[in-house]
Amino acid sequence: MLDPMAGIGSTLLEAVNMNRNCIAVEFENKFVEWTNESLRLLNRNMAIDRRGSGIVIQGDSRDLT
Repeated sequence: MLDPMAGIGSTLLEAVNMNRNCIAVEFENKFVEWTNESLRLLNRNMAIDRRGSGIVIQGDSRDLT
């Protein structure tokens, strides 16, 4: 899954929670930091075999190639 305007990362977190892989792109650094912290907490509380993977990238989605 690709979320080109991640915001606080709710789409990424739900994808991981539903055992899907997701790449999220967000322009604002504070939202990237919040999403990374939420993802860390989610991963800590879930079994490894019952979660997807997620990554959040700081950048401008218009630059995706």
